Amino acid sequence: MKIANFRNRFVSILNQKNISQSELARLTNISQSTISEWYRGSSEPKQDKLDLIAKVLNINPVWLLGYDVDIENVKEQIAKLT
Repeated sequence: MKIANFRNRFVSILNQKNISQSELARLTNISQSTISEWYRGSSEPKQDKLDLIAKVLNINPVWLLGYDVDIENVKEQIAKLT
C-alpha cells in the first residue's frame, strides 16, 4: 500500500542521512539539475536511476517510491545473513 510519495521520502532520506543534492549528484553521477527536479517534486526518477539512488543510500527502492515496506535494502539484509 502506498502511504507517501517519492518526493517526501526523497527529501526525508537526504535530510536523515545528511546528504546534499550536490553530494548525491557526485555519488551517483546524476546531474544536479535532475536531482533538483526530484527534490522539488516536478519529476520522478526512472527505474535505473531509482535503483542507483537506493543503492548509494543503502535503502529499499520500493520504500523510496512511498510504499509501506521496510526502509532497509532487502538485498543488503540477505547478504548479512549469508
